[in-house]
Amino acid sequence: MKVYSSFYNSLNFKRSGLSLSDIYKRYALLFDNIIFNKYGCPIGNSKIDDFQSIPEFAALLCQGRKDVSERNKLSKNKKFQSLFIDMADVVEDYEKTLETAGSYVVKTHDEAISKAAVDIAKDDSAIGIHNHRQEYKSIAICAGDIRSDLAFNHILKSRLEDFYINLPPVVVYSISLNDSFQSYIESLFETEILIPNFSELTWDQILELREDRNIKNFRDKFFSLDRIDTSIDNTLRDELNKSLWDIAKSCKSSIFKVTLMSVLSNIPLPIPFNPFGIYSAGRDISKQVKINNSWCYFIDSAKSMANSNPK
Repeated sequence: MKVYSSFYNSLNFKRSGLSLSDIYKRYALLFDNIIFNKYGCPIGNSKIDDFQSIPEFAALLCQGRKDVSERNKLSKNKKFQSLFIDMADVVEDYEKTLETAGSYVVKTHDEAISKAAVDIAKDDSAIGIHNHRQEYKSIAICAGDIRSDLAFNHILKSRLEDFYINLPPVVVYSISLNDSFQSYIESLFETEILIPNFSELTWDQILELREDRNIKNFRDKFFSLDRIDTSIDNTLRDELNKSLWDIAKSCKSSIFKVTLMSVLSNIPLPIPFNPFGIYSAGRDISKQVKINNSWCYFIDSAKSMANSNPK
């Protein structure tokens, strides 16, 4: 699956109080690629362009301007580079797509965005977004950023079967006035229920996890969950508990079965003791049960990486 990003999208996440680096890390684990729209970005091969490629610009969005060496290292990482796709290579007639993007925002949403931008733009300068000294122009620029996010997400959804719409909370607020909205993606691993200090995982670790053999099963599990009004971490914890019970009940060996079920009965999740080591070596567990629950191994890999980092 693929997801959208752009410079304006990054501003909207910033307006939502979210770290783009953390958003991109979650995208890297959940999606095959990030489709990046480089419109308005100084990316190209001319002398006036500051960046030669989308990954180079994306590394700046992730790392900021301070740590130049880390930013350069990330931008040259081929695994990081492969995460991004140029939107111009995805849609037919890119220039025409840019021209017609405004028509994808329906009139009711357009009016709502104009009203919401009045309040949203007030905080821009305080969070480091300096649009324009004149208030009415600053509001118009803010509204344009929000419309851009809405339009291009819907354009890509209409053209690609494997595209997933994920809007920054401030965009959802603009069209629905729901100020408590947070998608499952932004809230994934937000707590320490499953993975402690997710934001402290390095990009090297994230890119290594992208190659984990069980990542596809984890993605399938994540996107199969019902969109219920509860914490995604709590939902995944409950699913993990069910999977471990499923594995325990499938054991043929009575000794192995009693051992694992005893562990599950007495230690609540999240657990300080790691049951993965017990059942990963269980040769008497049916192959199909292991396949159905292999997404659990990905959680274990990510947790082990997080725990290996300095506290």
